[in-house]
Amino acid sequence: MITKQPLWYDVSSHQGTIKYARLAEGPEIWGIISRAGCGLNKDVQFERNWAKCDEYSLYRSSYWACWHEYCMNTQLQKWYEINPAIDGIPRMIDLEHGGCAFEKIAEDVLHWSNVIYSRDGVRPWIYSSALLVEKWLTPFWSEEDLNGHYYILAQYDVGDGNEYDGVVLPDGVEIDNVLFKQTSGSTPPDPLSLAPDASAIDRDRWLHGDVDCMNDFLVSMYFTPIAPPDIDDDITKLKAEMLKVQVQSAANDVDIDTAFENIKSLQTATQANFQSIKNLVDGHTELTEDVMACEKKVNELELQNNHTHPAWMRKLGLVRQEER
Repeated sequence: MITKQPLWYDVSSHQGTIKYARLAEGPEIWGIISRAGCGLNKDVQFERNWAKCDEYSLYRSSYWACWHEYCMNTQLQKWYEINPAIDGIPRMIDLEHGGCAFEKIAEDVLHWSNVIYSRDGVRPWIYSSALLVEKWLTPFWSEEDLNGHYYILAQYDVGDGNEYDGVVLPDGVEIDNVLFKQTSGSTPPDPLSLAPDASAIDRDRWLHGDVDCMNDFLVSMYFTPIAPPDIDDDITKLKAEMLKVQVQSAANDVDIDTAFENIKSLQTATQANFQSIKNLVDGHTELTEDVMACEKKVNELELQNNHTHPAWMRKLGLVRQEER
């Protein structure tokens, strides 16, 4: 019997202010799927529903009823503003409002799925009826895309609101990918009177086994615990890294000091070499000047010697009388 399967509720502002305190009075409710918004509008009950699920330790997820005639990016951004982070269970795309070409709907939903996957790390679930999935997604999605998502299939085509066994699958979707079957209606009435002001409340039945099977699946898929870090070990590693940095820093200081000493020695040697070169240049200049002075003196002596030579004097008729 499907009514023996674990039960979740789908709620929105249509159900008014949910009476969560009555949860302990009757059949156990395991999760609440809260509408975060519809089209460009925020659901006024979402924040309270989300907080109350945490208070009462319920599985919780949010869904958005997308309207494809409006900007899809704007709607998705509003969803993240209202519900920035998931609590394990993935977001759910409520696919019930057409308003445009089927191919565009398929493209919009796959685009949302890809963006949500990149931001949340998990694919969203698709919340729709078998008929709409088959019309809007199956003709345009690959088999890999179709079965890369999980589904909550609604019985919108059953008018009396009763819950029936069996599931009608959309073409291309495997039964293992349909997690819940949703029944919308007032019959049977809300057994706990959680929403006394509402004319109807949506009931979502887990399809694959009992509560333990459901918990095992959800925990393994979406709540896999991550081992907490070993604090003492982390402190030891941090201290080792700090010591390594300190040693390297000290070595760098030594290298820098050595480099400065080498530079200073090189500067001293350069200055000494420069002075030696200057001295050599000065000495060369003095020597050149001395050589030029010597050459001048020699020329003067040669000139003087020629002027007093007898043969030179006879040419000039200046031979002394006593030599005639």
